[in-house]
Amino acid sequence: MQQQQQRGVVVACDSQLARVQIVQHSACASCGRCSMSQDERTRIVTARNLVSAQPGDRVILSMSQGEVLQAGLLAYTVPLLTMFLGAFLGQQIAGQLGSVVGGFGALTVTYLVLHRFLEPRLQKAAKFTINITQIIEDEEANCCVTDDNCHH
Repeated sequence: MQQQQQRGVVVACDSQLARVQIVQHSACASCGRCSMSQDERTRIVTARNLVSAQPGDRVILSMSQGEVLQAGLLAYTVPLLTMFLGAFLGQQIAGQLGSVVGGFGALTVTYLVLHRFLEPRLQKAAKFTINITQIIEDEEANCCVTDDNCHH
């Protein structure tokens, strides 16, 4: 399966994990894995350090496209569907006001469940894990970590 890749700089390491600073590029702006808004340009993510990268190393992060799609499904589609279901049920019970309350109530509950209960479990599992797969040379890495216009 194809891999979604991103370049970054390791800022800290502990055990088998590393914290990596990434720059958002237009290709990954809507992925959702990093919960990055359009206004934010850099983000620190935690990744499995498969190549023993050290702080300051420029690296390539990878995650399978299937996992990226599944993460997007969980982050966007499931809450949207529960919002519509809540709005429909609210409409049946209490009319238009019930529809609004039911929709936003279901949306809120879904995000709380995903964030509080499911996210910690997914972070411990290997399924939605970002991996450091390569340390890259300075010449190759400079533009992609510091310049948003580079798309290797």
